[in-house]
Amino acid sequence: MKTTTSIVFIYLLFLGVILASQNKTIDSLKVALKNAKQDTTRCRLLNVIIDTESDDKIWPKYNEELKNISEANLKSIRTNDELKKYYLKYLSITLYGRGLHAFQIGDVGEALKNYELCLIIKEQIRDKIGLAQLYNNMGLIFNKQGEKTTALEYYWKSLKLRIELHDKAGMAQTYNNLGVVYSRINNKEKALECFKKSLIEYENLGDKQGIAMEYDNFGSIYYRDGLLEKALGYFEMGLKINEENMEEYATTFSLINLADVYFKQRKYDIALDYAQRSLKISNKLGFPENIRNAAKRLAEICKRKGNDKNALEYYELYIQMRDSIENGETKKASIKTQFKIEFERKELEAKSKQEKKDLKNEEEKQKQSIIRNAFIGGFSLVLILAIVILRSFLQNKKKNKLIEEQKHLVEEKQKEIIDSIRYAQRIQRALLPSGTYFSKTFLRLRK
Repeated sequence: MKTTTSIVFIYLLFLGVILASQNKTIDSLKVALKNAKQDTTRCRLLNVIIDTESDDKIWPKYNEELKNISEANLKSIRTNDELKKYYLKYLSITLYGRGLHAFQIGDVGEALKNYELCLIIKEQIRDKIGLAQLYNNMGLIFNKQGEKTTALEYYWKSLKLRIELHDKAGMAQTYNNLGVVYSRINNKEKALECFKKSLIEYENLGDKQGIAMEYDNFGSIYYRDGLLEKALGYFEMGLKINEENMEEYATTFSLINLADVYFKQRKYDIALDYAQRSLKISNKLGFPENIRNAAKRLAEICKRKGNDKNALEYYELYIQMRDSIENGETKKASIKTQFKIEFERKELEAKSKQEKKDLKNEEEKQKQSIIRNAFIGGFSLVLILAIVILRSFLQNKKKNKLIEEQKHLVEEKQKEIIDSIRYAQRIQRALLPSGTYFSKTFLRLRK
């Protein structure tokens, strides 16, 4: 009983820490909401508050406030512009929130009514991504309600859109969900087909947690068929990946799966070790469902081993966790906690992807910068060379013109000199007696 009390205390303490952290965030968001001037900003803040708030008595009020703001703005917008699409998007979010709340309180009819209205808007704004996710979530609801055929219809609708969108992560998720439904209706071949396709997508994405999940799914099918050694191989592969990637939540399932196999094989000591390891991690995480599963298996193992005292203690723990899960408030808090851990994991993945994308963009910018600088440098050199050549050409042209002018001047001077000489010769000829005249004069004097 002491162990049981300690586990419950740890679980409640864990939830208290998480709720305290959430309250600080929500308080900051509420202050920002109070100071927000624009409805567009208020919509964004309200949406974050709704996602963050864990109290089901509080977040629906903010959901209604978001709905009222969206509807009021839609009434005043006449043109089909981006602002109208903006408010339609948030209206669809509020309808989804209404549906979720109705499902949580057991009103499936109201839940589906709001989901259908949400579908109409998402079709209107052509939000294929939102439609794919909504179809997937509706399939989940019908599956939990035991309406497997309807669940399959919605899952296939979701898958069709995700294939069209090339949404690999979404395809992996929906293939997995289809496999789960087919497994529960004992369609082993179809279940394995879907699990294999999901595994391929997770492998292409490099999603280790997804790969481990599919290994566990394969193992579960073979376990139910009595193929224990084959199931054991897949469970061990799933455990190895989960432990290597420190996926503690998924590790608890892999460990309890292995405990189940060894229990079936009557290897109780090995089964006990795996079940205790699962319980230890489950206590650390504070998830009552995981604690319940491990405690139940441990009670059965201890009973088979003849340890009635421990068997009773584990069975009491199992009953407490089972009753805790059936309590609505505890169940909702547990789900919120699981969502928080899943959100943080996806947030880290998104951050890692963004960092890689930013690094790639930075490298591309540097590459473009180098190319641009090289182009500018090359162009500048060509321009300078062209200027030098042009300048040289103009200078040469100027020099050639000057030489031509000087040559022309010399020719002119030379012509003037020659003309002057010729003119002088003509004058000289005109003044001097001719040779015949001298000859005749000379003969006359001799006589």
